[in-house]
Amino acid sequence: MKKTDLSNVEANVRGLILEDKTLQHIFESYQEGFEALLKALNCDPAEITILSGAIVDDSADPDFTVTAGWAAYQGEIFQIDVGAFTAGGGETAVWNIETTYPASDPVKFDDGNEFNINQIRKLILESGVAGTGEKDWDDTQSLNDRIYSLLGIAGDLALKANKAQSDWIDLTLQNGWATNTGKTPQYRKDEFGMVHLRGALGAGSSTDSIIATLPAGYRPDTGSGAGPSFPVSFGAVAVKRIQIGTSGAGVISMNGSDYDTAADISLDGISFSVDDY
Repeated sequence: MKKTDLSNVEANVRGLILEDKTLQHIFESYQEGFEALLKALNCDPAEITILSGAIVDDSADPDFTVTAGWAAYQGEIFQIDVGAFTAGGGETAVWNIETTYPASDPVKFDDGNEFNINQIRKLILESGVAGTGEKDWDDTQSLNDRIYSLLGIAGDLALKANKAQSDWIDLTLQNGWATNTGKTPQYRKDEFGMVHLRGALGAGSSTDSIIATLPAGYRPDTGSGAGPSFPVSFGAVAVKRIQIGTSGAGVISMNGSDYDTAADISLDGISFSVDDY
């Protein structure tokens, strides 16, 4: 990457005479660094990349509006002003570059001539024949879209992480299953679409009975076949399994027999993904 070395400049000893080649080198160093950053973010520097704002509304075509924003194009950053116009017959909206100068210009050179040098560069959206401007209005890329494309799954998780998880909800127990005092069986869904169970079941019930029914939105992914099952300890008898059903009622049931009616069953740590997240 290009860089300007100013280590030989010393205050009150040695100054630097800025020549056009030095200024051009400084500009190119900035331009190269910016283009490298865009490429790292999966953006093509030759395309118009919307950095923020600049939302085009063509819902009332041929009337177009655009919000204020910023865009990158060919190694430069352009401001975009609010705009509204009606495209002419056979025309659409196209992007063009507008160059203006501040009131401080022109600047006097050492030969006495004055020139405009301090450019203000903007991308403007205006009526034009398709293909005649820098780009047509919809021929742009969004920085946000490119970043999410680059991140892939991480981008999807970032979006899901903004979803609020539900509060804990009490399970409505069936077939004689009881709540253990102080450990109410409950369920909830977190921000990643995982359902979690907690609490404990008290003295038992009959063989292969339904413990509770989960509502829609809290049932396992139907792609998991019969649904997940989880081993649980049940007092002094053999380990049993809790089955989470995928179809119909989305039931939570106990498989097996020989229940120890004096024992408790912990639901803590049971988690599974759901179908409609």
